[in-house]
Amino acid sequence: MTDQELLELAAKAASLRISNRLTAGGLMVCSKARPSPHKWNPLASDSDAMRLAVHLDMTTRFYGNACAQATRPGGPAAYETVDYSGGDRMAAARRAIVLAAAVMGRAPSPRPCSRPSSTACDDQLREADHG
Repeated sequence: MTDQELLELAAKAASLRISNRLTAGGLMVCSKARPSPHKWNPLASDSDAMRLAVHLDMTTRFYGNACAQATRPGGPAAYETVDYSGGDRMAAARRAIVLAAAVMGRAPSPRPCSRPSSTACDDQLREADHG
């Protein structure tokens, strides 16, 4: 799935109306709270990602220097983990938030997504949860 497709699904989950797709990345969106079209790209903007996470009741967590996770607690969960292996923690958090939001945007109601199998992130998650 392309970044643009992820953004469109995340916008759907957040009940944003897409008014234009930007060739440089991102979308022009509007909502009831903000009816004038404005640029929106939570993959690149910390503030857009934070607003998206808050709007969708997400939490984010980090595991060591390798994993960022975004999840929606309490009820059906959209769960995404991004391996960043010591790189940009903010970019990893933004991507995890957008991935989880895209899962929510795929269906009328949120549903769990599958976790990646056998990755370094999975190993760290198991260690953090069990010890």
